[in-house]
Amino acid sequence: MCYRTWMRPSRQLADLLSSRLVPSRFLASQLRRPTGRFGRWILARGLNDGNAEQIAATLDALDLDGTDSFLDVGFGGGRALRLASRKTRGALYGIDFSPDMVARGHRVFADLCAEGRLDLISADVSDLPLRSELVDAVITTNTIYFWPDLPRALRELFRVLVPGGRIAFGFSGREKLAGFGNITKHGFTTFEPGDLERALVEAGFAAVETRALDGELTRGDFVTVARRFERDPT
Repeated sequence: MCYRTWMRPSRQLADLLSSRLVPSRFLASQLRRPTGRFGRWILARGLNDGNAEQIAATLDALDLDGTDSFLDVGFGGGRALRLASRKTRGALYGIDFSPDMVARGHRVFADLCAEGRLDLISADVSDLPLRSELVDAVITTNTIYFWPDLPRALRELFRVLVPGGRIAFGFSGREKLAGFGNITKHGFTTFEPGDLERALVEAGFAAVETRALDGELTRGDFVTVARRFERDPT
């Protein structure tokens, strides 16, 4: 199938999700692990454009300073990495489950990679090939639906954060995801804020808070933030 005949790469993700031209099972698998030409050229750009408001809000919640090291888990189209590179001079890391997204990232971010500022790695969030206490801040947007072992993934993220480090999750709630029809019936685990908050506390995180978003494209989305503390901060 030649997707270029019916969709420009810049088209909003919401349009893609509501399109009847793409089989729902195929699209769900691509959202989980973008691959091939569709993943590299259509979905990656759709993720950047369609998730722009959510990514910006989630990144703002981290309140990066000029020296923070930063990790994006499931960086996809890479929008959060580019934005973070303008907020901090610290080291940047990107993890993605898709080798194709990592290969694309090396092309898109050739400047940051050449400067030695950015490392991109294909890996599973449940088994991060990163040393402990590596980064000050972690972001992940619209990825937790696809993590088969949430507690293990959260323990790994806790491990790679420095004491006092921050993590921010951007995600859509159950009601919004249900609006995408059959797509989210294929391999999605949906969450409400309380589900994620409890899992974060059980993994050792503290200062857990959630904010509901209400933008044009983010109505029904949430940002949950938490910190790693070695002991009770009180």
